[in-house]
Amino acid sequence: MQFWARTASLAVIACFFSLISRWDASLLFVLTGLVLFQLIGLIQFLFARRRTARWWIGYLVGTLDIILLTVLLVTPNPFSLEVAPAAMQLREGSFKFLLIFVCLGALTLST
Repeated sequence: MQFWARTASLAVIACFFSLISRWDASLLFVLTGLVLFQLIGLIQFLFARRRTARWWIGYLVGTLDIILLTVLLVTPNPFSLEVAPAAMQLREGSFKFLLIFVCLGALTLST
């Protein structure tokens, strides 16, 4: 169930970005990040289906999610036309996404 919810939410986000953004390399960078999130979820799904996964797989997948989210939030999009300093990226709208770190950490403990 978690895999399908993740797939649906990432598909909605990809459609939203595709509708509001110009079709260029900047959009491709964002969509690549979404695909990487999907691949991490697929890894977790495949281990969960085996039912012989080690106890630390849930922690590894949660940590990979947090690392990928951190990299995508802190590093600027290399293909973007307007490049802001790293401090400004976290100052405005991206600061809300720090709550996702807390949620991911809580979800990691529940697996």
